[in-house]
Amino acid sequence: VKLPVMPVGAPGAVVTKAASKNYEYGLRVHPNGAVDIALWTASGNTYQSATTSGGAVTAGSWYHLVGTCENGVACRVYVNGTQRASVTAGWGSTLPADTTAAVNFGRRGDGVQPLIGSIDEVAIYPRALESGRVQNHYLARQVTGSAPGSPPEATATSTATPLPPTSTATPLPTN
Repeated sequence: VKLPVMPVGAPGAVVTKAASKNYEYGLRVHPNGAVDIALWTASGNTYQSATTSGGAVTAGSWYHLVGTCENGVACRVYVNGTQRASVTAGWGSTLPADTTAAVNFGRRGDGVQPLIGSIDEVAIYPRALESGRVQNHYLARQVTGSAPGSPPEATATSTATPLPPTSTATPLPTN
């Protein structure tokens, strides 16, 4: 993710599976530079979330962001291959939703929480990645010459103009 400016007033969604009254998860950047992964109940209440401290990301640089959650075990946020936040307790009483909402990049499905910036190489897996695998993914980008700070091979740019939901994602095969 590369942001020319930080979000204003509310988080900017990097990737979400959420829409009005149809929530599941989201990886977001906050105006203060914090990054969070959140699991929500269908009604939008937070089931669990992990949030880095402010300043984890700043405008103008590329960042490799990863959020993982293993129900009842831990939610973690990684920035450039390093774990920056983790929670292992305080799980909600209602399980996270498993909804039919589309996966969206750069905003929620209802157009809320727009992220103004570039997003490159999104991957969604059917299970939480181990920290070593997250680190390997980050290091692999450095080896191929597309490390944060380098121009990406392809980008999807989001604007603050709400668009109808069109994105869907299929879990990628594990290596």
